[in-house]
Amino acid sequence: MTDIPEKPLKVLLVGSNGAGVDHLRDMLMGGTTSRFVAATVQGVPQALRRLSEEDFDAIVLYLSQQGEAGLETFVALHDGVAGRPVVVLTDVEDETLAAKVLWAGAQDWLPEGKLDAGILRRAVWFAVERTVVLTALREAQTLLQSKFDALSARYKDESTHLTSLMADLDLAAEMQSYLLPESIPAIKGYDISAYYRSCKEVGGDYYDFIEIDPETLGLVVADVSGKSVPGLVGMSIFRTLLRANARRSDSAKIPLIATNKQIADSLSMGMFVTCCYCVLDHTTAELRVCSAGHNPLIHWRNKTGECRWIDPEGVVVGFDRGLLFDRMIKEQRCALEPGDRIVVYSDGLVEAPNGRGSRFGDKRLLDLVVAHADQGSEEFINALVQAIEDFLGNAPQADDITILTLRYVGSELRAGPCASRSSSATQQTYGLGGQQNRTRCEPAQEGLEMTEERESW
Repeated sequence: MTDIPEKPLKVLLVGSNGAGVDHLRDMLMGGTTSRFVAATVQGVPQALRRLSEEDFDAIVLYLSQQGEAGLETFVALHDGVAGRPVVVLTDVEDETLAAKVLWAGAQDWLPEGKLDAGILRRAVWFAVERTVVLTALREAQTLLQSKFDALSARYKDESTHLTSLMADLDLAAEMQSYLLPESIPAIKGYDISAYYRSCKEVGGDYYDFIEIDPETLGLVVADVSGKSVPGLVGMSIFRTLLRANARRSDSAKIPLIATNKQIADSLSMGMFVTCCYCVLDHTTAELRVCSAGHNPLIHWRNKTGECRWIDPEGVVVGFDRGLLFDRMIKEQRCALEPGDRIVVYSDGLVEAPNGRGSRFGDKRLLDLVVAHADQGSEEFINALVQAIEDFLGNAPQADDITILTLRYVGSELRAGPCASRSSSATQQTYGLGGQQNRTRCEPAQEGLEMTEERESW
């Protein structure tokens, strides 16, 4: 597998239409421990000549043109760089152009007005990292699929075949466990917990916490349509790309746009990902929410005792490379007040069928949220899990179940049993069918409120 080079990254800085890039070189190479070596050229023809003579790890293109002219300049460069990552910098904040260049293959887009040395260095480094990791994951996907196909063809004896496949599934399940976070972020003022239970050896759900910066936390619940080994590979690719993209933006929308563009050609035919991605600023108590075809987020308001849906428009990741996805994805904001709770979950919770032909459903879930919202988050999760087990009875679990919840404790309320702990706790349990479950619990953070709602309960 290809590794990110330990030596300084070689970066080609490309000016366009007379725009100079010497200041970008100073940003990259400033300081005594710079991890970059930069060269500058002016215009796409000079850039392509330099690339044919010398190897570079990444390219930064400074676009001074806007609209279609800027897009044409990018495409002319991108088509000739042979897979090297390209970061685009513009002198104005043009989100339309940003979406177009990301769809056309850029690894990142930066408006100069918000640029500093740290942002530029991180963008270049993560662009190289994403390219390396995505290449490695594609190689791993090909290798895993070829080994799986070879095993299927090799073993004709049914018992031997089954034993071998079960061993592979056990290994895949162990690999999946490493994709889930080892602990929950301990943030003052918040009580956070999460729960995951697969219905088979290898599930398609995924949750995550992404530290964007010291004041901002990303929260993710996603569901990959594929199961078994293909689903695991798709989940790995999605997780890697979203984490890399999220760490460069406090927007909920921009990382999903970038991830969708990068992953669209890597998912197996017919595979897609639904995702609820939230960005919490725990200094301003604001939550930004995007949904890529996922179940709506539940916001319980302590003041009114009511639940409301947060359900911004969006289509699933992997549906297309961006023409529809970029246009459809919307971002909503809400602000928490002390005592408020949010709940993010996968469809395996509300669509769970029992043996009597009925499903768990939205109404039952909302009733439970209202009944238990003021408890600690670990107690809240346990109440929901007990309710789903009582509902299912002896019926088999039909789909993976994931629940992530956050309660804004603030300074006025007791955080519950979880918030008094100085570090994260992981509780291992076993549920239906003996699959391993993870219920994690940690301290707290700050608040939310809502700009749009589907209905109150």
